Amino acid sequence: MADIQALTEITDGLDRSISEMQRRIPTPDEIQAAVAAGIQQGVRAVITDKEFMATFWEGGYDNLAKHAQTNAQTWIGKRFIQAMSGAVIIGVLIWSVKSGRIS
Repeated sequence: MADIQALTEITDGLDRSISEMQRRIPTPDEIQAAVAAGIQQGVRAVITDKEFMATFWEGGYDNLAKHAQTNAQTWIGKRFIQAMSGAVIIGVLIWSVKSGRIS
C-alpha cells in the first residue's frame, strides 16, 4: 500500500510540474506580441540615436553619390565608344567607296 501511495504522490507531483510548465509556455500570440514590441523598441532606439542616424544618412549619401558617378561615367563611356565605332565604320565605308573597293 505504501508503494501505491508513493507512486500516487510522484504522479501528482509530475502532474503539477507539467501543469506549471504548460502554464509558463507562451502562446503564439504572446510570442508575436513580444517580438513586435521588441522590434518597435529597437526601431525607436535607432531613430532617436542622433549619432547613428547622422552616420547612416551620410553613408547612404556617399554610397548613392559613388554609384551615380560610376553610372554616369559608364554611360558617357558607352556613348563615346558607340560614336567612335560609328564614325570609324562610316569612315571605312566612305574610303572604300572613294578608293573603288566598293562600287
